Amino acid sequence: MSQPMHAHEEEARAVNGHGVVELTSGKHTSLVRAMHRLADAISAPAPGREEAWARTAADATRRLLSAMADHRAATESTGGLYEAVSEVQPHLAQRVQYLKDSNHFIAARGELLLEEVERIAGGLGGAFMAVRTHALDLLGEVRQQQAREVDLMFEVYHRDDGGID
Repeated sequence: MSQPMHAHEEEARAVNGHGVVELTSGKHTSLVRAMHRLADAISAPAPGREEAWARTAADATRRLLSAMADHRAATESTGGLYEAVSEVQPHLAQRVQYLKDSNHFIAARGELLLEEVERIAGGLGGAFMAVRTHALDLLGEVRQQQAREVDLMFEVYHRDDGGID
């Protein structure tokens, strides 16, 4: 005999019914790969080969920005994850808006990093150690954003019915 479905299970199925969970999961994997590529690029030796180092870092930064844009498209677009969550659980709309705002802030930081590494790659000089710090800060922000998204999805799928709605 089947047991009745809890309200949060119905809501989670509704979010997944949009097909966004699978799509977002694939974008997450691409994003993680791009993060690893940037981490590898910035940790490579730079002294005496700053321009070559910066060209590799610039390529890795562009790939990360592209993966971030793909992820944002999957989460923020009409019919995307954030819209599905907001429709099914309106009490989470403020958290969804915070995630959207954070995504745009993080993307802007990524664009600034790209400008820095392109300046070095173009022979215009720059402090590669500062660029490394900025890249690590960016990677930390992306990782924290991923954790916030996981927390949101955990709440969608595992919310206690006795909790605050």
